[in-house]
Amino acid sequence: MYCLRERDPVLEIYERLVQLWSKEEADWYVPGVALALTPSIKTLKPEALDAMGRLISLTRPVYSTRSRLDKILSYWREFERAPVRAEALRS
Repeated sequence: MYCLRERDPVLEIYERLVQLWSKEEADWYVPGVALALTPSIKTLKPEALDAMGRLISLTRPVYSTRSRLDKILSYWREFERAPVRAEALRS
C-alpha cells in the first residue's frame, strides 16, 4: 500500500549521516558528526541517539576512529541523563 504521508526530513537527515559513513573517512567524519549531534544527544533525541549508535557500531572495528571518540564520549557521560555509560563502551 502506498503511503501518502510525507517523509520526515529530520529522520532523512539522520539516516543520511549514517549512509555517508565510510571506513576511509571515519577518522574525521564520526567525531565531526558526534560533535554536531551533541546538542541533540544531550536532550536525548531518539533519532540522534539512533544515528550515533549506528555510527559507533560501524566504527567499532576501526581503532583509530574509536580512540578519537573517547573525549566526546567522556563528555556525554557527564550529562545528567547520559545515554553513554562506561560499561557499554568496554566492548
